[in-house]
Amino acid sequence: MPQIFSHLQRHTSSGIFYFRLTVPERLRFAMGKREIKQSLRTGLRSEAVLAAMRCYLKAQELFQQLEDTMTERRKTTIEEELAAISSPGNGHIGLITGTMKKPDGTEVTFNIEREDAAEEAQIAAQLLGAGNSTLPQQQPQDTAQELENIKLSKVIKKCVQEHRRLDAWTEKTAEENQGIFQIVVDILRNPPIETIGRKEVQTVKQVFLGLPPNYKKIYPGKTVGQAVTAHKGKAPIALTTMKKYARRTSYLFSWAVDNNYCFNNPFAEMSFPGKSTPAHKQRKRFNRTDIDKLLDPEHFNLHSLRKTYSYWLLLLGLYTGARINELCQLHLEDIYEVDGIFIIDINEDTPDKRLKLGDGNARLIPIHPKLIEHGFLDYAKKLRKQKTKRLFPELKKGRDGYGQTASKWFTRYRKTCGVVEKGKTFHSFRHTLIDELKQRNAEMSKLKAIVGHTDTSITGGRYGKPYRPDVLYPIVCMFNLEGMK
Repeated sequence: MPQIFSHLQRHTSSGIFYFRLTVPERLRFAMGKREIKQSLRTGLRSEAVLAAMRCYLKAQELFQQLEDTMTERRKTTIEEELAAISSPGNGHIGLITGTMKKPDGTEVTFNIEREDAAEEAQIAAQLLGAGNSTLPQQQPQDTAQELENIKLSKVIKKCVQEHRRLDAWTEKTAEENQGIFQIVVDILRNPPIETIGRKEVQTVKQVFLGLPPNYKKIYPGKTVGQAVTAHKGKAPIALTTMKKYARRTSYLFSWAVDNNYCFNNPFAEMSFPGKSTPAHKQRKRFNRTDIDKLLDPEHFNLHSLRKTYSYWLLLLGLYTGARINELCQLHLEDIYEVDGIFIIDINEDTPDKRLKLGDGNARLIPIHPKLIEHGFLDYAKKLRKQKTKRLFPELKKGRDGYGQTASKWFTRYRKTCGVVEKGKTFHSFRHTLIDELKQRNAEMSKLKAIVGHTDTSITGGRYGKPYRPDVLYPIVCMFNLEGMK
């Protein structure tokens, strides 16, 4: 029985056992590596010993196969080719063909053609010599040796690149995540990802607990550690933000595990004490007083607002509950009639549109009668006559979509109107409509369909088709300012 314990190694941080075995020198060219290293994916010694034994037996079997292959090739292929090269012929040999084994185990065919037969024979003899190939040894990408020492920053770069390439993250999300990941890199000083374990998680957690909000602006030029020290005794980032940083970091390491850059996710169990602000309190709805202030004719008229998008976005937000970017990116062709009901088609059918991730976000919203009374359909008709493509042509696409300019405008506008309570933003229109319809006992599945929340039930979500506009129209009409508190 081999001394299996000599081939076991335990990672100091993660506690995971590894199997390590040196490849015999005579086989290293064929193997393409000096050592076999394999995670046993367990921290229990009893399990690791059994797994290591299996690895050892498989390695010995592989070594024997390589030995047999090399011996057979020396006796046949090499000798035959060399004999063919050195055999007398009627002049120039012309072309010599042979095979060589690459470091990753695959065989490649080579052709030798020279003016001089003696030169061909010399090259062939070198190429076919036992382990003395003059062929360049091209190493496969991300070999085990390379992965063993891959830096955290490199994994982050690959993760962000993949999500951008697949359009899985918006530019805003990519930049936000990259900023969070960079904080972790700075805290840990960019170690190889596989060396990050429980100890490093605790280090990151302690920094998050004292991290200043917008530390780069408050403490320009300071490292993360210096900023935390300078901020000691003052309020750190909100608990909700800490938990978000932990979730995003855990996602990064889960992605790294899935892509074979490390063997476990040490951040999976990272948690913080205390309760976050409940979701329904993070952003507040508007009350009737707020709405009256926002719709006060002194401020709310096309002459004072100057930009037509300002007038219509406020009304659309109030009567559809749609997100600001969903409204700002609308095309005129997204406003049309279905079975006698005028609707707004929220979609991402063109490259310039983007919806929040989720199956239910693309939807048809029946247009509220109040919007029609205000002249919304007339506004759309006028733009069509002008051959305009988009509903709000004044808005230009930015990093986060079309909603940036409008969002900044609304912040200024609501403050001008005296709506200054923290947590009240354009998104509060969405909260207002949802809460009002909920309090009026609207059917929840239909309410979800209107605002773009996925129906997670098997019956309604998987088998049922989307609600028709004529079915949703009565729910939309339940919303009105009368009776709002």
